Amino acid sequence: MPNVKNLYLIRHGKSDWDVDYGSDHDRPLADRGERDADKVGAYLKRTSVQPDLVLCSSALRTRQTLDRLVEAAGWRTRIEVVEGLYLAAPETVIDLLSGQPDDVGTLAIIGHQPFTGEVAARFLGSRHLEVPTACVIGMEFETGSWSGVRRERARLLMHLLPRRLD
Repeated sequence: MPNVKNLYLIRHGKSDWDVDYGSDHDRPLADRGERDADKVGAYLKRTSVQPDLVLCSSALRTRQTLDRLVEAAGWRTRIEVVEGLYLAAPETVIDLLSGQPDDVGTLAIIGHQPFTGEVAARFLGSRHLEVPTACVIGMEFETGSWSGVRRERARLLMHLLPRRLD
C-alpha cells in the first residue's frame, strides 16, 4: 500500500445557460466547456495523471465533462456516478473521500462549486485558490489510508486553470 494518496478535484466545464434544459441538474456543457474539458484532458494525459477511481456528480454537465476528460486523457479507470455529489456540502465530500478503499492511490472527483474550492481550502489551509470552470486542483496526502485524510494537510500538486492552456 503506498504511503501517499493523490486527490484531483475537478470542477465541471462551463455550462450552457441559454438552452432549454429543464432543471439545473440537466444543464449541459456550453461549447467553451467542451473545449476546456478537452484541453484539460490533454494536459492531464501529458502529465501522466491517471486516477485509479473517478467519482462524478450525477449532473449532466459533470458527466459530459467526465466523458471528454476520459477521451482526451485516455483514462482507463473505474468510474462511479454519485448522486450525492450534486450540490454536496464539503463535509459530504470529505466523508466520501475518507470511505474510499486504500488500494485507490489516485482519486479524481468531478463536481461543482462551492465544494471544490472549499474542500481544497480545507486541506491546503488556504482560501485563496481561484476555481473557475474546468479547473483542476491536485493534492498529495502523506498517508496510506483514505480514512486518515480527514485529519491531514495536503501538498498542492497542481492548480490548473484552462485559460492558461491557450
